[in-house]
This record gives sequence, C-alpha cells and structure tokens, in this order.
Amino acid sequence: MFDTIIQSATIVDGTGSDPYQADLGLVDDRIVAIGNIPPVAGGQVVHGRGKWLTPGFIDVHTHMDGWLLKTPLIESKLRQGFTTEVIMSDGISYAPVSKANAHQWILYLRALNALEQCDYRGWESIPEYMELLEGRNAQNVLTQIPYANVRVQTQGWTAAPLDDFQQVELNLRLEKAMAEGACGLSTGLDYIAQCFATTEELRSACEPIAAAGGLYATHVRYKKGTLQGVQEAVELGRQTGVKVHVSHLKGNSSAERATRFWSTYRQWLCKT
Repeated sequence: MFDTIIQSATIVDGTGSDPYQADLGLVDDRIVAIGNIPPVAGGQVVHGRGKWLTPGFIDVHTHMDGWLLKTPLIESKLRQGFTTEVIMSDGISYAPVSKANAHQWILYLRALNALEQCDYRGWESIPEYMELLEGRNAQNVLTQIPYANVRVQTQGWTAAPLDDFQQVELNLRLEKAMAEGACGLSTGLDYIAQCFATTEELRSACEPIAAAGGLYATHVRYKKGTLQGVQEAVELGRQTGVKVHVSHLKGNSSAERATRFWSTYRQWLCKT
C-alpha cells in the first residue's frame, strides 16, 4: 500500500534519460515505486497527466544565507521547484567571522541579505552557522567557502598582499573547511577584501580545493575586463586542476559586442 500515488505524470528523473510517462508511489516521504500503479493500491491519488515530475532543482548561485536562518519556508523558491540552495556565493557571507568583525560583515551584507545586528548569536565557523540552519528551513542547504571571509580572518581588511606564512594559514583554513563539508571555494573578485587578491594568491588557494575534488565558483574580476576576468579563471583551472564554474557573465550592450567577445574568447582558448 502507498500513502500517495501520482498518476500518469511525465517524469524527468535526473539521470539524463528521456522523459517518460509513469505513476509514482510514495510511502511517508519516500519514493518506493515508479511504473504502472493501480489507484486501489494507495490512499491519496494525485492526477499528474499533463504535468512534469522532476527531482528538486538546485540553485547553484543564491544569496539566501540570511533568509534561510530567518524564514522557515521560502515559498517563492519551492514554487519554482528549488529544493536545495548552494549558499555563501561570490566570496561573501556570514561565516567564517570572528566576534570582533561579525557585526561588520552583517553591516556590509545588509543590502544583499536578511540579517540584522540583533540576529548575531555568536557563531564564528562555517559549521557553527550551518548548524543553525539544520532543521530550521524546508530547503536543503550546501555551502561553499567564501573567500573574502577567509582572507579577512587571515589578513584583516587591508589591501596588503599575503606573506608566505599567511598564505599557508589561509590554505590550511580552506583544507579544514573542505574536510568539514564545503563543496568548494567561491570568489567575488570585485568585492571587499578579495579584490586585493593577486592571481598567484588565488592559484595557491585553489590547490587545496582541487586536492579535495572541490569546485572554484567565481564572480570574475570584471573590473579587469570581462574577457580578461574569464581568462584568469580558466588559467586557475588549468594550472591547479580545480574545476571552474563562472557564476555569471555581464551582458554587453549590443549583439555585436557580445559576438565579438565570444569570438575573441574562442580564439584565445584555441591558442592556449
């Protein structure tokens, strides 16, 4: 017996196979059967003909870090099919922080996220922040390591380059965060603190991410130029072996400029 049967839906199962029509049977919150299921085999019957049934979508670039803590149900995301949020994007978030700079981070993020100064509860590490999200929201959550936060923990807010000892310390922080469950490193190279990072500093930081099989997700250095920013990201992947994901690309004001950009980029890629 099933608690719920969804009949005659068009199923996209996430395996890469073609969509197909079938019934789906659930017991509690688990899918236990997919196929031809007679309605007498269960309780509630949901008619799915003409509708699509898919696994939950993953939002790989989201700034829901604070909203997930404050809102038990983010209905706007669920109604779009998103059930998993990958947070701490663009190299900026609410962790890691120190008790000395946590309120500065909340101030900086005020226009992007949800937290107010009174929401700070003393967390410092990424696991401590993720623990606050556990069971608090209907969404599943996966974290990246926000580079600016880690750099500030190591160097402070200054524009000074990392010395050798600081680079080692930063990389150890990244190794630890990956071991604690992060999926990769995020950067936003036009934003606070991380905008001072050199390409060589980033190359070194990508090494422990690559060793852990993680992803380097980047808001590229647009102030350097869109093409040059993308080239920097590609080179980091080539030199370290880290998987690279360009989070978003700035649009050009005309189709002609966009075509010229991609033509130049392909030529550069073929040459290198």
